[in-house]
Amino acid sequence: MNLYHPCHKICGKLYSRIQLLKLAGVHGIHPRLHRSDRIKLSISVLDKDSEDESVVLSISSVSIVRLQVVVYPNKKIIQNQLFVKQKQGEGSAFNWVNKQTQFTRGYAYQYLKCEAKRDDHYKIEINGVQPQSCPLIGYKIWMKFGYLMTTASKLIFQQFLRENGKANTLTIFDLIKTDEKLWDIKGDTWYGEFNLAEGSDSERILREYRPAVRN
Repeated sequence: MNLYHPCHKICGKLYSRIQLLKLAGVHGIHPRLHRSDRIKLSISVLDKDSEDESVVLSISSVSIVRLQVVVYPNKKIIQNQLFVKQKQGEGSAFNWVNKQTQFTRGYAYQYLKCEAKRDDHYKIEINGVQPQSCPLIGYKIWMKFGYLMTTASKLIFQQFLRENGKANTLTIFDLIKTDEKLWDIKGDTWYGEFNLAEGSDSERILREYRPAVRN
């Protein structure tokens, strides 16, 4: 195992490989990061030496097909762009979100962002095999972990409700409780934010979801 990994300078500060993996929440899936040599991490710095400087983290492992996260240290925002797991199930996704929120809050980050994507025809290379069908169903999952629709996505969702004979005052949680099949069939990509402030609605939703994972 190669225990040495150089630090990376981002926005004038040095970040270790472990710190970057934790900002991406990988320790929620691989708790012993310092012992794992099976996690692949590639790093790209964008808009270097500007206020918008960011780092794109692309990660894969025995449990992660692909995780792509963009970190904006100056803006204190992290954007989770893509997460494809080796195995289905929400347990590891919850652990990932939970650990990422805890670590980023400790570094005074303010928001995590996501694209809760729907793509029924998405394909990706898995275990070195030619691209395989891997539908993206984030549009049905991210809200369970405390990600709330942005203002723009709320307006689109309200239009969706009107077009399908629903009261436009419903939240996505209300719709799933009363007509989950409608959202499964007709739902689409939306954009969300997790507010990292203590006591936020995002934190409350994530905390309330925890027992469902343990049972």
